[in-house]
Amino acid sequence: MVWSLKGWAVSGDPELGATHIVLNANTLWWQGVYITAPCDVSIGDKDTVVCATFYTNVAGICDPTCVDCVDPSYRAATGINYWQHDTLIVTVVDAPPALGVFQDTLTLVERGQTQAYVPFSICNQDNCAPLTTVNYTITSTGHVPYSIPGSSIGVLGGTCEDVYAILNA
Repeated sequence: MVWSLKGWAVSGDPELGATHIVLNANTLWWQGVYITAPCDVSIGDKDTVVCATFYTNVAGICDPTCVDCVDPSYRAATGINYWQHDTLIVTVVDAPPALGVFQDTLTLVERGQTQAYVPFSICNQDNCAPLTTVNYTITSTGHVPYSIPGSSIGVLGGTCEDVYAILNA
């Protein structure tokens, strides 16, 4: 179980709250947890995220014989008490630049082809950003010795738009 005290979106991979049965002792299990702050937060805002792990029986019910239904539990192997809850304080920081260009490092052109289409994507990686108009010019660092006239495209926050440069092959 994972929850945000301010109600920020929390998800996981595998799904949060699902029972995971470990068949072997001393095995590890990984849980990815993803926290998404709402768009109206400010830099420096904080949230408290609480994670809890419980041992269950086969029916998925907390099993007191597993010694983890009360805090603190005692780990006999180490002699250390431990708790089923962890707390994380999350602070909103300034996002990295939202716009990015993603392109394969190599585009192959077939022999005899008269035009080559070089694909790339312009992405607005800020999910909260409004529609942003991006003006671009394509330049070559390879065998094409000139700039290719650019254009402009609107990119909504959290999306990518595919663009093609058309070269005279």
